[in-house]
Amino acid sequence: MRTKMGKLKRQRQKFHVSKNIQPEGKTDSFLQDTASLLPLTSPKENLFAGINVDLINIKKKRLDDVQSVKSYKSLKSEIGRKIISKKEKLKLRREVLLKKVDIVQQMKKELKLREKRKNTSLIGDTNPLHDALPSLESLLKSRSNIKYNVPTQNQNIKKERHRQSYSKKEKARSGCNCF
Repeated sequence: MRTKMGKLKRQRQKFHVSKNIQPEGKTDSFLQDTASLLPLTSPKENLFAGINVDLINIKKKRLDDVQSVKSYKSLKSEIGRKIISKKEKLKLRREVLLKKVDIVQQMKKELKLREKRKNTSLIGDTNPLHDALPSLESLLKSRSNIKYNVPTQNQNIKKERHRQSYSKKEKARSGCNCF
């Protein structure tokens, strides 16, 4: 459309879809068939009979709910003040960035060390095995309670007089009169 001065008017846009009107004689037979097949049932019992709801607990905010909604790190909520100077904001952003960089560097070092240990010949990466073993202190503490039978040293051959007296004592103890 043009106005008197030759400018174009913007045509009106339709925001709603127009309704499709069917003649009275024609109806969708498919819709009628499916509607008649579905049974209408009303609930026989109270659906919420076994549910106990405390109104006091509903009003409390849960930490996990708050954390799930928070999608970015807010500097205001961490500090607690509403107004932060520009320098403080820059310092905080720089600290956060440095922490991230340090974490990435540490992860890279760990990955590099793990790859180096994995490539060593014959052994491979023994760190998981080392971590699974109990500490030396705990082993020593548990061993201190156990008493071991220390074997006696074999002494030199005793003189015949001592051997005879020992054998007599053993015979008397056992009750054998062999001689």
